[in-house]
Amino acid sequence: MKIFSIKNDGITKIITIMGLKIKIKPIKKLLNQIHNKVNLINTALNDDSNFFYISKERALDAMFIEYISKDFKQDYLDLIKSLDLESIKLVQTIIKGLQNAIENNTSSIKMSEREIMQIKEFNLSKERELIKLEDIYVYKNYFLPLNEFHDVIFYNNCGMDYCNIDKNKSIIDAGAWIGDSSIVLANYTNDKVYAFEPVTETYNILTKTIKINSLENRIIPIQKGLSNVNSNIEINLTNASPNSTLIEFNKTDDATKVINKETIEICKLDDFVKENNLQVGCIKADVEGAEKMLLEGAFETIKTQKPVLIISIYLSFSRRFL
Repeated sequence: MKIFSIKNDGITKIITIMGLKIKIKPIKKLLNQIHNKVNLINTALNDDSNFFYISKERALDAMFIEYISKDFKQDYLDLIKSLDLESIKLVQTIIKGLQNAIENNTSSIKMSEREIMQIKEFNLSKERELIKLEDIYVYKNYFLPLNEFHDVIFYNNCGMDYCNIDKNKSIIDAGAWIGDSSIVLANYTNDKVYAFEPVTETYNILTKTIKINSLENRIIPIQKGLSNVNSNIEINLTNASPNSTLIEFNKTDDATKVINKETIEICKLDDFVKENNLQVGCIKADVEGAEKMLLEGAFETIKTQKPVLIISIYLSFSRRFL
């Protein structure tokens, strides 16, 4: 089974993700609304893919809202068929957010007031507790060389508290950046965290983070990116400090621009796991839009070892429009 595939019958795009089929009909009126909002939809890359470059606006949100308001019933029933109650509750929370977006005529999925307050309270608490000691920043028992204690990592520990992780297995941290996620993930395994970060400048900060947290024996830094091939490629470095990506940016987007490039080594996770004889309990991936390629290169590991997957997808579709 392919992890991800797209078919086009001329009218409807059929996107399949891990066996779940999603049908999207490119409605002219909706496309016009998106075009007016972002002020740019470029020419399709080619006749087969029908990908469009767009700016930072989340155009797929609007497409999915249109889909979920009409064609989602059977796909939803198929999706929840084998899920436990906690997972069903999470799916329903997401769908409710989409339905609220439909009712409010917006493509943005808003957090509830309670969720917003929880995040605000976390950030206020963090600011009260965070201290600087010479050249390092300290929050609770975590140390970073930069003041980068983001709520997406430290508010709910990368979501690890909601997962049933086998602590005797290793954890893959793909897109480890400066190591903020790695030092959190290290609490959830008695084995090792393999922290993949291909960009030289960021990798050097990652190694410093590991050292100041005294986790040299727990976190193994790997200066490689994870993808679906083993190769050396040129990667885009952007003016947004956490972001480097294999995915091409819209050149007219002033918010995020490519400012430099670097040749990096990429590899398939399946090969890395086999070469190092690893048992993987969890894969966390935040690789700036290249998650699909990472999953393709990890297919055998996912199929045979069934690790928990914590995969960022908020950039995968917003950078390219289906």
